[in-house]
Amino acid sequence: FFLPIVPCQPPSLFASSVVVRLCKMSMSLSNPKGVKRNCELCGMAAQRACDNCSVVFWCCREHEVLDREAIHNRICEFMGPLRRPDSSATTQKEREQKKEQQQQRKQHLMKLTLQEAERLYNQGKYEHSIPAALQSLNFGKDALGLDSPDLVSSYLLIGSSSLGLDQLKQAEVNFTQAQWIIVKQKDCAPALRAQLHRGLGRLYFQKGDADLALKHLAEDVYFSSKAFGSALDVHTAGGYFLMAMIFESIKKPSDADEFYSKVVEVWSRHLRQWLQADHGVEERCLTPAQETEAQQQLQSIFDMWQKEQPPVSVFACRVQFSLGLLHHARSNLTQARLLYKSAKSIRSRLEQHFSPSVQVCCLGCVYGVCVYACM
Repeated sequence: FFLPIVPCQPPSLFASSVVVRLCKMSMSLSNPKGVKRNCELCGMAAQRACDNCSVVFWCCREHEVLDREAIHNRICEFMGPLRRPDSSATTQKEREQKKEQQQQRKQHLMKLTLQEAERLYNQGKYEHSIPAALQSLNFGKDALGLDSPDLVSSYLLIGSSSLGLDQLKQAEVNFTQAQWIIVKQKDCAPALRAQLHRGLGRLYFQKGDADLALKHLAEDVYFSSKAFGSALDVHTAGGYFLMAMIFESIKKPSDADEFYSKVVEVWSRHLRQWLQADHGVEERCLTPAQETEAQQQLQSIFDMWQKEQPPVSVFACRVQFSLGLLHHARSNLTQARLLYKSAKSIRSRLEQHFSPSVQVCCLGCVYGVCVYACM
């Protein structure tokens, strides 16, 4: 399943981006003789410098604005101490202590910038997510080395963001880098392997290779199940959903419906178990990213089903009920009641057609709404 490994490093991260076309119209920055200053984003010769930290450079105003908005303004104060030579240590012990402190700061900044990159990615701000993830990658390389498995998440995030910008070549470069690190790790975490295969599945789907995309997504579901203990864990939903989309694109509607049903089952199972369990007031059912994923997938499935299938069906009932559970878990009770009532109405209209093999369950009274669904 693996891509051929090619030597590739991402100094030219934005080489294919539209913004790089504007790099020639920039202010000049005179460099000391023999000193090379490269753009923080694309690696081209720098023509601009941060007037605060004086150690970060850009090739053009567009890259400066993008990097500042994405991540630099949050970490500017840390960059000077990290990149300027420190001659205050006079003994070997002091130099080793300062080096250790620098490594710890870089690891902390690696995590901070990765969190920011993930937040931007989840908001759909792919062009801003890349500079933040690239900064995390650079901190990680400095602190942990080029082959550390802790770099994989940054590579995968850059690759996924590149897919969001339809930069398939750049996505493939970064997924290949992540894959190379994983191949060399004998005991790499299954969750990381799952993320890699999902990224590769999305890549080959966008490139039009359905067979290879499905192969990688099957690996994604396998490793997600291994990492989180169940083929119905919420971490598998993305793989099932992408497989359904691929089957739909190659005109295999029955296979697509099977995987769409699996997506609904995954989210419904998790949401029902959470709502029925005792938990703290502040405890969240899903992370913000998972909430967005669940909303997008369930709503997309329901909208698709309404266009292509009779709206009064067992499947439509399940999807509406699952959307109701999601709004319920997010404390959006007004919308949850509407969806529960709609699911109950569909269930009532279908009741006379149920066969003995169809299980009907009742969750009882939920905030005054009697909820029935065919599950």
